[in-house]
Amino acid sequence: MSFEMIHIFKTDVQHQHDTNKITDALFKIYPQYRINFDLDDCDNILRIEGEEISTNVIINCLAVLGYECTELY
Repeated sequence: MSFEMIHIFKTDVQHQHDTNKITDALFKIYPQYRINFDLDDCDNILRIEGEEISTNVIINCLAVLGYECTELY
């Protein structure tokens, strides 16, 4: 039995059009996961919900796209 995990990341993403580009890239890696941003939050939150989430994969994916993120605990 697998469990849903929720990971929250602080990002430097500023604009909605950037979130679309990032979520498209992440959906290619994690097509069944729930992925969304909260740019109204002071930390420009990226929230990912699914099974077996790799923090390193998320951080590296954003880095390739030119953004920084760190997981919040």
